[in-house]
Order: sequence, then structure tokens, then C-alpha cells
Amino acid sequence: MTSTSSFNGPIWSVSNEVLVYVAFFLTLRFVTKSLLLNLIVVIVCTMVSAPVASCFTFFYTGTIAAIGRHAVAGTRFRLPIEAAAWCTMAAIAVSLGISGAHTATPYWMVLASTIVLLFCLSGNLPIPPSWQRPLQAAGSMTYSSYLLQFPIQLVIVIAFAVTGRPIPLYDGLFFAAFVGTTLLTSFFTYRYFEAPAQKLIRGCLMTNQWWLRGKAVATP
Repeated sequence: MTSTSSFNGPIWSVSNEVLVYVAFFLTLRFVTKSLLLNLIVVIVCTMVSAPVASCFTFFYTGTIAAIGRHAVAGTRFRLPIEAAAWCTMAAIAVSLGISGAHTATPYWMVLASTIVLLFCLSGNLPIPPSWQRPLQAAGSMTYSSYLLQFPIQLVIVIAFAVTGRPIPLYDGLFFAAFVGTTLLTSFFTYRYFEAPAQKLIRGCLMTNQWWLRGKAVATP
């Protein structure tokens, strides 16, 4: 079995994400925000075997969850629906645990689980104030840690190759040092590069808001 991944899979996956970001915004902003469009995109993309199709699938799967959350937000059935969704996730987790890791999970179940899980987690979850800042910081570092993990691994491989020593892959302290270095680097990258870049881009976009103007598209 051959792998189609290159030497640096994470950064190449960003090229797919950029394309999907643009298409995602244009379709939802200028075409329609309807549930039907999202269902069509998900169904069509599941029939295509390509990384970009999978990226489209999960983007629009998230929109389906958001539409579901918006639909039940103001209804009197919100709490029973949320309880049913959490019970469904628990049942899925138990069934996967019983089936074992050697049993392949059907793709439709992965998508359905993703929708239900996103629906559950997008609710108003009570979080202690002392947890809010650490969780916010952890969420902010996800993208930078995703991209920095490979360069850090490459530096480690080169350093051990130069010294002629084997990499202690199964050493717990080595793994902790790798994860700690990645997270620390990600924190400073987000704080001093990613966050200022986001602020600059948002400032440029807000000076010319043609893409926000116009009649709102109705959601059937």
C-alpha cells in the first residue's frame, strides 16, 4: 500500500483549505445559506475520492450542525433535543468501543457523528472562569501547532543525524519535550505573528466592505 502524502502533509493540506475557504464564503454569502445546498455539497463530495473533496465535506458538515443549532436555539424543545444529541454521542462512543479499534468505521457514521458532536459542543456549555483563558489560549494555538510540528520534527531528525545518535522515539521525556516545545513555539507564533496578521487583514477588509453590502440572502 502506497501513501499519497508528501514529506510535509500538514502544510500541503492548507492549499486545499484555502480553496475551500474561498468557495465556502462565496457560496454561503452570494448563493444561499439553505440546508439543501449544504446537503448537496456533502453528498456530492462523498462520492469523490480526493483530499479537497473531503475538506469540502467537513466544512459543509459543520454548517449543517450550525443550521441545526440555530433552528433549535429559540424553541421550547431545545433541552430535550440537546439531551438526545448527547445520548446519541454516548451511544456512538460505546458502540465504537465495543466494536474495537480493528473494525473500520463507516464514512457515513463519521459524518453523522461529526454533525451531532458539533451540535452538542456549539451549545452554551458552562465553563469555570478559571478555565476560560487556558482554553482560549489552547484554541488559539491549534493552527500554529498544526503547521509547526513538522519543521520541529525535521530539526530533531537533522540534529540526531548530525550527531549520529538514534532518536529516542519511545522515551516519555523526549515526547514530553517535543510536545512542550511545539506548544511553546505555537504560543509565541500566535501571539507575535498570527494575531497581529489577523488584525491587519481584518483592518484592511473593514476599510472596503463591498463584500458585506447588498441584500441578505433568504434562508428557505
